[in-house]
Amino acid sequence: MSQDCWPDAARILNKSPGNIKKGYKDHIIVDEDSEIILSSIQTPFNVGDEKVLCGLVDKVNVNLGLKPEEISADKVYGTIDNRVFLKDNDMTANIPFYNESNRKLAVFGIKDFNISEDLKTVTCPNRITTNKYSVLKNKSNDKEDYHFRFDKKVCLKCPHVEQCLRKNKNGKYLVRKVEISSRYDVVLDGLKRNQTVAFREASNKRYKVERRFATMVRNHGLRRCRFLKLAGAKIHITLANMACNNVRMVNLLTPSSFAMS
Repeated sequence: MSQDCWPDAARILNKSPGNIKKGYKDHIIVDEDSEIILSSIQTPFNVGDEKVLCGLVDKVNVNLGLKPEEISADKVYGTIDNRVFLKDNDMTANIPFYNESNRKLAVFGIKDFNISEDLKTVTCPNRITTNKYSVLKNKSNDKEDYHFRFDKKVCLKCPHVEQCLRKNKNGKYLVRKVEISSRYDVVLDGLKRNQTVAFREASNKRYKVERRFATMVRNHGLRRCRFLKLAGAKIHITLANMACNNVRMVNLLTPSSFAMS
């Protein structure tokens, strides 16, 4: 939902250089079978989508007494925090990962190492395994990370030493370390899940959410906001969500020859 009427009524986000967007967002959860909107949260345009997933799921539970078995979402929602929330609440995450960059790295990256499911060992491309690690606080999010270390003496004899070890400014090889989140288990679960037929089938149904947005923009006034500030926008968006649900329920209950939009 964009905002052209009042410059102070929305937050600004640079989607791309020279392309400034103003407006609000309507974050929704849609039931896969009925396409009814189960919960929604409204935010300024510059609030990341990934920050509202947990709140949306909690609203479904609190307001409707429902606990989704699976959550299908775009890759932007696939943060470790969101995956941890879903796993710890016994919900399956059907969330893809970002595609890996084609840029060739100077040394092996984390994708080249095999991390055990219990997060106790890491195996390098040369099949050398280490269980030596320390637990350190991540300064960016104040959460624990595991820092695995490989034996430098063993690494220096490896045929992949040039691809694996970095050098300091004096030209000496540094100890090889691999850093992972203490909840990297959710990443391993996600990678395994994303190889299944069930994941592909769930991903192919995500269009149903986009269809709700398209309906509200086309038929229920969500292309432009006519209220000042977020409080008014929430009213506007909530009414549009309700109208969309009412139309959807009528269409579910009436013959296919009769359809509302």
